[in-house]
Amino acid sequence: MQNSGMELGIITYNLIIGGMCRAGKVEDARELFCSLSLNGVKPDVRTYTIMISGFSVKRFKQEAVALFRKMKEDRPLPDDRTYNALIRAHLWDGDKAASAELIKEMTSFGFLQRLRRPLAWSLICYMMGDWRKIFVVYFCIVCFRSNN
Repeated sequence: MQNSGMELGIITYNLIIGGMCRAGKVEDARELFCSLSLNGVKPDVRTYTIMISGFSVKRFKQEAVALFRKMKEDRPLPDDRTYNALIRAHLWDGDKAASAELIKEMTSFGFLQRLRRPLAWSLICYMMGDWRKIFVVYFCIVCFRSNN
């Protein structure tokens, strides 16, 4: 498409990178991600989240963590979806301590108040091995939403 003179924006790149990740072609997605700056396109929070999620699904935890750090340096600040993707990578790797630290960091930035996906929190609690936490988290979310 670029050879035809058509300029691609970040939304188009996000769609292509996301499709590659869903198709299991994370290495190809990484190559395209790395070429964005060469094409004059700056990755946004969605681009980083798509890649971190793709790495997580393929169990490339180190790559996901490295990209998360780069994201924080480059300044599209992570959102709750980004944190959920990285937490998932740590949990699949059995690293409950790192997951717990990310949850603390996430809540310190106020993401608990804006949580749109209670299921994500229940999954985290389940994977951490304590069903009681699911009910506590669910209760907190329901109470918070009813007060706002």
